[in-house]
Amino acid sequence: MVYEELNFDHIDSPIRENTPKRFILSAILVFIAAIFTVNAPSLFQGYGGVVAALTITALLLGPAYAAAATFIGFLAAVPIVMYAKTMFLIVLVASILLRPLAPLLGSYARKRAGEYATGLVVAALDSVLSTTIAILYYGDDGIHIALSVFDVITALLAVAVYKLYREDRLLGLVSSLGLLLFIVGSKFYFSYASLAGLIAVLLTYYGHGRMEASRAAAAASVLIIILGIIAGYAGLLLNLKVLSYPIDPSSYTDQRWSISGDKCGVIENVFENTYDPMRLRIVGDCMVAEGVIESVPHLYDDGDICFDMKVADTNYDTWASLGTIILRGGLLHVEIVEADHATILGEYNMTLCQGDIVRVWGPLVVDTDHGHWSEIHPVLGLEIIKRGEGPCISFNSTSP
Repeated sequence: MVYEELNFDHIDSPIRENTPKRFILSAILVFIAAIFTVNAPSLFQGYGGVVAALTITALLLGPAYAAAATFIGFLAAVPIVMYAKTMFLIVLVASILLRPLAPLLGSYARKRAGEYATGLVVAALDSVLSTTIAILYYGDDGIHIALSVFDVITALLAVAVYKLYREDRLLGLVSSLGLLLFIVGSKFYFSYASLAGLIAVLLTYYGHGRMEASRAAAAASVLIIILGIIAGYAGLLLNLKVLSYPIDPSSYTDQRWSISGDKCGVIENVFENTYDPMRLRIVGDCMVAEGVIESVPHLYDDGDICFDMKVADTNYDTWASLGTIILRGGLLHVEIVEADHATILGEYNMTLCQGDIVRVWGPLVVDTDHGHWSEIHPVLGLEIIKRGEGPCISFNSTSP
């Protein structure tokens, strides 16, 4: 009797067996999620695929095995992440050492309080660990990691998918596709595919039961997913472009940060003078934006001159990420790196004013360390079309 109470992995309970198949599957899921992890969480889903993989791992395995599978998965991703230069070393090391704690405790929670407790514990612990490390390392700048609070949405959806797959493989497959679309469709840019994915998971979950109802729910979910992909393909493609960096062959060569464009020319390494380029993902080789400088231009600690501009072209779908729309009020963030101050602003007496009407060009990027907002970074050229009323800031003392 004592043995029965202490032994969580009963032979007659397939949910709790630590089989090699479950262990390998969990390690592979974590490995895939780790490859596509970026430095900071995104809106509506936190760390997305990572949290989903950690939750499934905690549901499939006992505590120690879940932690081991997570550790192995992240460790196996190290060569890809480092050679492709897609993640900060500190983020990768912290993930390897600390993220195994989330499925470890999540697995214990499953044994004590059920499967949905697993998702809640994994999301809560991953969020607390990520935010704490970020604030301790970056100071107040690390508060952006608090977006990981949205981990809970993805974690609970992952639990629903897991439960469906156990009961009905077809519904499990459809809901898995829905979860994947939710994650990819809301990662950086908005796509209706994300809403379709979310609806598909909920519909299959609440629609399963009798055979007729289950099949109807599956058919309706597939239709919704297809319509969502058609309606939201533009945002979906942008997200896939940003996410595909680790599996893009050019990411393992000196051409990983090369761009070309009529206005920008051909540049082999556009981030040559950019601080921490591993946080930036190129979305467009050469964006030309015209508009008004809305913020007071200022100097960042890394030496970059920064400002936010209201772009005259209001077609946000082509460039504005979710972070831009929600966190920066729809304004395009612009940064002139320190090495280019004189080149970019020399003819304007090294001065920028709030209210200036400007034309700016350079690579369109997403900052995966700060709110996932869109930026022109670094600026390759700037024209002041009309001076604003100010305040005006002179950057003469910052020129090389």
